[in-house]
Amino acid sequence: MKSVAFICSLLAAAVLAGCDTFYGISRFGSTQQIPKPDEVEAIIASIPEVKKVTWQFVSPGRSFSLYEGVQKAPDYYQFQIYGTETSCVLTIGEEKRKEVRLYYYRMNLPLTEAERVKIGKFMDRVYAALVRRFPQLPPPTELKDTTK
Repeated sequence: MKSVAFICSLLAAAVLAGCDTFYGISRFGSTQQIPKPDEVEAIIASIPEVKKVTWQFVSPGRSFSLYEGVQKAPDYYQFQIYGTETSCVLTIGEEKRKEVRLYYYRMNLPLTEAERVKIGKFMDRVYAALVRRFPQLPPPTELKDTTK
């Protein structure tokens, strides 16, 4: 019986040792109308703190859930935004999930308070520029924040 408990504890330790923790900032909200990606890129590129912005259209494959079965994940536009001091990612969903999301994640290393503030201010400037040009986007006060 002792050997079964020992084997189970080794198995649990092996499974947990492979887990990575993600830390970061994520802000998101729903929108009814999706702006054109070229226009989004131009607005972001015009922000003084932005050094470079690139974007791509992402069409993920199918996923499986016990509740919904096999489903195609929604398509989205992904913008990589590189600033003078930090960076972030903007995604704008299409089809079923019309959502705008700004995020910055990294693995296994929590953000310091100074990093959190710097990234948050950068995201604020990017999103404020987008809302000025695309008033159909949700106001910053309506974005949900899932910071870890």
